[in-house]
Amino acid sequence: DDLASKGSGPDQGILDCLETLCGDQRNTVVVLSGRGQEQMVEWFGSVKGLGLAAEHGFCYNVPSISGKSWYQMANAVDPSWKERAFEVMKLYVRRTQGSFIENKGSALVFQYRDADPVFGQQQANELSYALGDVLFGYPVEVVSGKGYVEAKLRGINKGTAVTRILSRVTAARGAPDFVMSIGDDRSDEYMFEALTETHENAYSDDGDSTNESRTESSLGRLPSMRRPHSRSRGSFGRSSGLMGHRGSRGMGMMGRGGD
Repeated sequence: DDLASKGSGPDQGILDCLETLCGDQRNTVVVLSGRGQEQMVEWFGSVKGLGLAAEHGFCYNVPSISGKSWYQMANAVDPSWKERAFEVMKLYVRRTQGSFIENKGSALVFQYRDADPVFGQQQANELSYALGDVLFGYPVEVVSGKGYVEAKLRGINKGTAVTRILSRVTAARGAPDFVMSIGDDRSDEYMFEALTETHENAYSDDGDSTNESRTESSLGRLPSMRRPHSRSRGSFGRSSGLMGHRGSRGMGMMGRGGD
């Protein structure tokens, strides 16, 4: 009873837009989310050709390069950390009305978006410190976002996922002509940073004017980023993406809201 999975999936209008984007074979479209693999497939599986990255990229599938196969970012690790984190989270669920715990393959999440916002935030702050102490020594990190506190395997985030996926797409289809990423959550910062680094490395290697492959990650960038930007809240909530390949080829990375 302490474990649950809630939230609303995309409406038909969003699915229709994704189908339109994926209908152009020059595009590679990927939705990244903190949600589990099963829920992502349930929500988005009807869109032919759409790439999905679940649990902040811990596992992902891009049909254009991997067919139906799913890849995993890390090998199996000692799961005992989850038992310790779960016992601590249960204490906070019992005293925070509207909260619940969500179990994922690579993470355990305290969700409090339906709780009183002030009290919920206070409990979340306390829980973050408590988890940090309990999980010291494990290959785990504790992160906070809008309405959640998550204990997850270290090094698994949307940035590492984007870097891995972009590398695979480039190897299979050539460098995209542009990359668009959209997101508005703290977890999307990793995605923007990774794309910015890719962009800067490409230009430093090939020169400012000769590099054909450009990385555009200004949409959805949060204020902490270094460069001037225009912020845009994607229609998915947290994030999303589109990669374009010659003629013009595009790649899109979308981080889904609230996850």
